Amino acid sequence: MNKNICYQIILQAIRDTASIDVKKVANAYEWFGTNDFVEICESADLNPHHLRESLIKIINSKNKKKVSEDIISAINSLSWQKKVINN
Repeated sequence: MNKNICYQIILQAIRDTASIDVKKVANAYEWFGTNDFVEICESADLNPHHLRESLIKIINSKNKKKVSEDIISAINSLSWQKKVINN
């Protein structure tokens, strides 16, 4: 699967964890526990265990939107760094 598509899937799921839609939140957290999540992470060259640890921060946060955006920003930064190193 295309690495960029995998990134976008992960980023959207992280955004969904901060949604006001309870069903979206539940679906996102459920997905983070699946083998599909692991496969998408591996395709995106991201560590699923580290991402899951980050998601715990969202669960425990009072400002879920800010924490989710911070995680997304960190992932984007990591992606950019990998592109620079590989070029």
